[in-house]
Amino acid sequence: MWCSILIPIKEKCWKVPIGYSLPDKGLLGEVGVLFVEAINVNLLLENSTPIQAIEANAERLYQKATLKTRKELSLHSCLTKLRNLFKI
Repeated sequence: MWCSILIPIKEKCWKVPIGYSLPDKGLLGEVGVLFVEAINVNLLLENSTPIQAIEANAERLYQKATLKTRKELSLHSCLTKLRNLFKI
């Protein structure tokens, strides 16, 4: 379950998890967090996950989630070529 938590850093702020999901696979996991000041709603980027790390985490989750699909497609492609070759 995803939720925001009020935590003390310099000021009171919200910790907002950033999730990554795919339409056919659903939520794959958390890729980072953003911290937002609770009173004036400013982003605290110095405490948040850097964008490069968010992108790398999302890419890792994507690769892991689609590995089985890529293997299945590769096997299907191989079988189709064999069937066409041998007219099965």
